[in-house]
Amino acid sequence: MYAKYGCEIHVLEPLSDLYNIIQSRFAYAPTVHTYPFGISDFSQEVEMMVDDNASSVYKTGGKRAIVQLMEMEYVMNQLSVRDIDLVKINIEGGEFPLLAHCVKNQLVSKMKNIQVQFHIFVDDATSKREALQRQLSDTHELTYDYPFVWENWKLKTSIKANE
Repeated sequence: MYAKYGCEIHVLEPLSDLYNIIQSRFAYAPTVHTYPFGISDFSQEVEMMVDDNASSVYKTGGKRAIVQLMEMEYVMNQLSVRDIDLVKINIEGGEFPLLAHCVKNQLVSKMKNIQVQFHIFVDDATSKREALQRQLSDTHELTYDYPFVWENWKLKTSIKANE
């Protein structure tokens, strides 16, 4: 996206090894900003199970690491982010509480496109996903849906006009 559009990008990665790779990869890109923390519905240090692309706060076993998570609205305020053209959420189970928090606090109205990967390993994932989809449909329209792979929600035009 950076190469094609030259847009401003904020990359959040709580695992230090992966963060260092990302930071090094985009060191040349002045509008790609990297941060050594994850995003959540709360701010605190937590223990994360480390498993390459499947690392998660919501899984047990395996290698563990202490990571920093930051609450979404706090991060948006600290970075002076008023609106988000695209937010990509693939946080291995954390998408459920994060999106519920963003709906509750009306942060979703600041997100033009929400691309999310819901994860089936979470208890009651199907009903949690369906509940979030109902809530998101108040402000967004579903543009594509590959269940538990990727889906995208686009902010409704009527919501934009009310900002």
